[in-house]
Amino acid sequence: MEPEARPMMLLDEADRALAEVLLGRSQCLYNMGRNAEATSDAQRALDLAHAVCDPRLESQVLVELGSQARARGDLAVARPVIQQALDRAEAA
Repeated sequence: MEPEARPMMLLDEADRALAEVLLGRSQCLYNMGRNAEATSDAQRALDLAHAVCDPRLESQVLVELGSQARARGDLAVARPVIQQALDRAEAA
């Protein structure tokens, strides 16, 4: 999203769009092997999704965070994050 477009959008819409962009960027960064940046972007996306009260988007971001943790072999992190994603999806 271009910074110039932000003032023309409602704040929630802008934050939701930014969260979706960050989620996509996180996926790209992870696929490029830039794991720390990917996690950081996904966490920012999760914070925005939570701020705009969008359980569907929260669930999507949590699935990404859980999938990244699982792919790294960190099942202790992946399992509760995926469970959280399921809980948020049920709330959607």
